[in-house]
Amino acid sequence: MRFPPEPSWRRLYQTPTRVRRNQLIDDLVDTYVDWREQSKRVWRAYHDWSTAVQPDAAVRFAAYVAELDREHLASDAYADAVSRAAECVHTSELPSPSQLDDLS
Repeated sequence: MRFPPEPSWRRLYQTPTRVRRNQLIDDLVDTYVDWREQSKRVWRAYHDWSTAVQPDAAVRFAAYVAELDREHLASDAYADAVSRAAECVHTSELPSPSQLDDLS
């Protein structure tokens, strides 16, 4: 979830470093939320599979495995965002705008 944009006068006073830091934080929060939402879908799919009757069990299991795969991708995206943020903290450098474009 992203917050509404700041007033234009405020953006005029933001340095490029601050803007890049804010984009990095937005990416970190967005990927975390995506991962948590996907994790909830995994649990729902697991519940559906574990309570399914025999004719539907195979289809429910396939849906559960698909949700696990999506959750894995979401966790990888979050791990990458954490790594980028940690690297910036340790090096005191923020990614360039072109590197941030690659995040999208």
